[in-house]
Amino acid sequence: MASKRIIVLSAIFYLSFVTLGQTRKVVDSFDIKYQECLDNGRHTFGCAKRYYSQMDSLVNFFYHTIYNSLDTTKQLDFKKDEVEWLNKRDKYFKKTYLSFKKDNPYQEPFTKPKGAEYDAMLMFDKNAKYVRDRVVALAKMLDKINRGTKS
Repeated sequence: MASKRIIVLSAIFYLSFVTLGQTRKVVDSFDIKYQECLDNGRHTFGCAKRYYSQMDSLVNFFYHTIYNSLDTTKQLDFKKDEVEWLNKRDKYFKKTYLSFKKDNPYQEPFTKPKGAEYDAMLMFDKNAKYVRDRVVALAKMLDKINRGTKS
């Protein structure tokens, strides 16, 4: 587990010095490792939770990097945009959670649920992909800022 944290932290450190194209390569490398883990067929629940954690770390990295690169006025606008996205994310996560609970009323997806690992894995997979889309959008935004075309 510690080695996986080191990989994520190394990727985040690396991302602070790279272009959009390089950022996409890092995100794509997480995607490839995730797919390889799923293809292995074992511990898919853990694969999905780890992938979600990686995407969540990246979205937080990009949020803070962008926020700190903006002037005060743009920070307020960006924070408002982020709060809107967080509200949408929370609604989406609630939807995936309720879908899990509908099929598994006596299980919780956050710990390894007995007999419901596949459904929990699907919930984390959907949530991770939702966050991944935000990572890509924030990477594009940061690229524009770095090129001097703030928007």
